[in-house]
Amino acid sequence: MDKPEVNRLITDKVDEIEDEDQRAFIKQILKFERDNLDQPMPRYSDDYKDMLDDIVSENE
Repeated sequence: MDKPEVNRLITDKVDEIEDEDQRAFIKQILKFERDNLDQPMPRYSDDYKDMLDDIVSENE
């Protein structure tokens, strides 16, 4: 995650998370949010669901 792309108050809090898996998950969501900020809502919603489905299936 490129820190200048996300508000520093947020990235500082994320960096304080001790659990590596939780920290990586939050960073992945923040990056996804940043990358898809300009997309129209319906497509964005589908992409978000797909990303979360991928993460859940990886952790099962």
